[in-house]
Amino acid sequence: MLVLVTGATGRIGSHLTRVLIRHGHTVRALAVPDDPGTELIAGPQVELVYGRLEDSDAVTAAVRCVDAVFHLGGALTSRGNTDEEFFEFNLRGTFNLLMAVRAHAPGI
Repeated sequence: MLVLVTGATGRIGSHLTRVLIRHGHTVRALAVPDDPGTELIAGPQVELVYGRLEDSDAVTAAVRCVDAVFHLGGALTSRGNTDEEFFEFNLRGTFNLLMAVRAHAPGI
């Protein structure tokens, strides 16, 4: 099964990615460009796709042909994001993901 994991380079996402791989799945990880956390999950069963949740084209590309999605990506206000950035990363990003799944992975 091809599984998209947003937030795959984070603490929970990297653990989930390793568990999915152990269970025989291939993971497509949506990661922001230059994310140093990609080293935590790099391997032959991980396809890295670079982009941001607020970029609907990047999210659409990440969703194509996946069998499942785990959405763990987002922003924390405690990490220096403004309220507007928090909204764009989390709400707009989740909306973009849901729209992409509905259009390009309707079987999920």
